[in-house]
Amino acid sequence: SLYFANTPRRSLALTGLLTYGVWLRQTSQCLEACRASTAFVSPDGLAHLRSLASRRSLALTGFLTYGVWLRQTSRGPGSVSVGGAPLCDMLLFMSFGAGVRAAASTHRAAWIEPGCARDGWGTVAGLVPNHFDSVVRIGAPDPEPEEGSDNWWLRYQTLFERIVAIGERHTATPEQACFAIWEGHGFDHDPTIRLAYREPVSPEQRRADELRLAELQDEDRKRKAQIRVELANIPVLDHPNRAYYLLEGRLDAVTALRYPDTDGWRNPDLMWPGDRTWFIATDVDFWSLYVGGSEWFIAELAQDLPNNVESVSWTDALVIED
Repeated sequence: SLYFANTPRRSLALTGLLTYGVWLRQTSQCLEACRASTAFVSPDGLAHLRSLASRRSLALTGFLTYGVWLRQTSRGPGSVSVGGAPLCDMLLFMSFGAGVRAAASTHRAAWIEPGCARDGWGTVAGLVPNHFDSVVRIGAPDPEPEEGSDNWWLRYQTLFERIVAIGERHTATPEQACFAIWEGHGFDHDPTIRLAYREPVSPEQRRADELRLAELQDEDRKRKAQIRVELANIPVLDHPNRAYYLLEGRLDAVTALRYPDTDGWRNPDLMWPGDRTWFIATDVDFWSLYVGGSEWFIAELAQDLPNNVESVSWTDALVIED
């Protein structure tokens, strides 16, 4: 997180790039983010980014991942550049992933609320609209002994990918999908950061650490303030029992979803294709997926995931999971 702490300012191609500096592993993701964003990048700057991507010689630390905040450099407005190619001197961009964008409105989600039981929260009927022939519960991967969280998230991502791959054969609109992400995940909350030492330190070291902590807290407050600005431009879906940021993109964009301030893939809480032929839902209180769809879709899911699909009824309680 202190990647830039000891780097001379004038030696950076992008001075002040992000707070903390999140390492972007594939520059191609950066290019996709450019295309999906409303940020302006000059033709020369984009051409230079493409050349970097083709050479794959530079990962562009933190550039255009989930929330990018480029500060003006000490050299003045208009001085930010990538390899000498000009960029806008102040670039504000926050993304839930390269393949999604803020929905134009909540119109495409208007069918959900009437189909959910307003007084049925805690049951399947309170989460999944009653528009489908069948509903099943698909269990999340069980953690394996000694398994790190990154590997578990990869297996959870694979589960979504398998379901969506089947779902693409059961929709006429794979290029039109909606993704809803619960607003309560805390993307814009300011964290509490305190100093703690295992062993005594000198007063000089403590003062230096306190100054650095204050700098980091200030940077974090600015970053979270920018995230709040961007979140304010995303329509909010008022589900009977939750509120969600509403995004749209292709169905296969689910494989590249991100959360602001989070490194690595994260899941949507709700998603469905444009023609509403099926629906996937999960929640902060559990990891299992509740999937509604036609009998043919559900049958294919059961065949592909034979030990993981459990039929449920609308009145069944949602199973709370750690």
